[in-house]
Amino acid sequence: MKPSRRERAVAMSGLGARAHALGRLVVAAAVLALWAETAHAIPKVERYVSVSVTPATLDLGSVPQPGTYDSASELKVHVTANCVHGGVVASVTALERAGGGGSIGPERVFVKLPATDNYVAMTNPVAVTGPMNPGVFDVILKFRVETTWADDPGEYTGTLTITCAGAP
Repeated sequence: MKPSRRERAVAMSGLGARAHALGRLVVAAAVLALWAETAHAIPKVERYVSVSVTPATLDLGSVPQPGTYDSASELKVHVTANCVHGGVVASVTALERAGGGGSIGPERVFVKLPATDNYVAMTNPVAVTGPMNPGVFDVILKFRVETTWADDPGEYTGTLTITCAGAP
């Protein structure tokens, strides 16, 4: 028995509706695949924090007799970062006399905090600045040294370390 015209129209309509829905599904899948390829193609920006100092060697100067002296020298710390970071931290080793015969410990070397203008002993690493936002910053550091009669005359050298770590 042959289906009537109306039955054929309904059957064709149903088939058409299924094909149309299938077509939408294929298009949606193609758009999803295109989005997934595009998402992987976008480069990721890596976080960075860069620190440089000027001058590379800092001369704290000479003193005529024991006492507490502010150095005329300054250290410029240049920070460039594209992320929030922990700020600038300074630490120093003991200043050792050339040829031996003594040292000036970190507890007698001081750094001036830019925010408060107070000098802080460098017995432990000193947070010179607090956490900082992304950007370009210059921090000027000044130093003070305390000498005693027990310190033999001569040239003393040590290592000053400036660090700046990214925030977690």
